Amino acid sequence: RAAESNRLVLVIDDFAAEVELTGGSDWQNIQLKAEDFQNWNGDPLPGWDGIRQLKITPAERLQPARRGKGKSRIVGKNWRGPAPEFRELRWKTTP
Repeated sequence: RAAESNRLVLVIDDFAAEVELTGGSDWQNIQLKAEDFQNWNGDPLPGWDGIRQLKITPAERLQPARRGKGKSRIVGKNWRGPAPEFRELRWKTTP
């Protein structure tokens, strides 16, 4: 939950997903699929295998692939209000 409306960015390796959080005291349930995460090109995360890093942040700068051309792009923006709170944070995959 977040005290104010914000966008939360979840990053898996070089793929990011934005989640809109409504402000207030109510807990929000968030469920994401691999295809919700996109890289700089807009390509979806191919699956959950081989993941090295999970990051939760208000914003992330996505870069083009190594030796790729183009400018980086920012996903998310500065956080407003106190830091978000998490409960029952878990990783669950379906076969």
